[in-house]
Amino acid sequence: MVKRIQCVLKRVLTATCFVLIPALGHSATYYASTTGSDNNTCTQAQNSSTPKRTINATLNCLGTAAGAGAGHTVQVAPGTYNETIYYNLPGGTSWSAPFTLKATAIGTVTLRPPVGAESCITIARPTSKYAIISGFVCDGVNVSYDGIKITDSSSGAASFIRLQNIEVKNAKRQGIFVIRSTDNQLLRLTVHDNGRADNLDNGIYIGEAAHRTLIADSLFYNNHAHGIHL
Repeated sequence: MVKRIQCVLKRVLTATCFVLIPALGHSATYYASTTGSDNNTCTQAQNSSTPKRTINATLNCLGTAAGAGAGHTVQVAPGTYNETIYYNLPGGTSWSAPFTLKATAIGTVTLRPPVGAESCITIARPTSKYAIISGFVCDGVNVSYDGIKITDSSSGAASFIRLQNIEVKNAKRQGIFVIRSTDNQLLRLTVHDNGRADNLDNGIYIGEAAHRTLIADSLFYNNHAHGIHL
């Protein structure tokens, strides 16, 4: 948008000036559904009648550049998705302009990765911050390690992640593992039946340098070692 204003130079002349004010980006919702197609464009995926087929293809519409997901939402229709979200979660710029990945209704979307996947979700990019993940079931029956992991990478650490209204079950190691990542919120979770043999397999493991972690209003049961290990 261009705003035209009048500038007056005293006693000399009157000049017309133009001040360039950048237009604000609009917030968009992108849709994923088991009945969709990854051949649909990202523009088409903004219509619930022409969604992408996979969550990953929908996330890739936004990418992982700093603030790429600010104000945007990826909404996932009910069903089971045999994929893992791995190092590709978009981020927002603040809690006033977060990125949101959500199930259409709580508990109706199951992430069940294929055999050999490390986790249902791994978040480790420093650009993955101010992100909300809501309403999913993480079924780790096929994963090698943790249900959900929030950590760091060679370029920095993920931070300011909010997990809410999520069920995590059947992971071989930790249900949720947070390490070297700060300012995260774990809200209204149900975490159960995680861990196999090691007494360090817990419902939630808050590890090294995971400062300012909030855990609230959550239920833990039938995990191999502790419900919450700090």
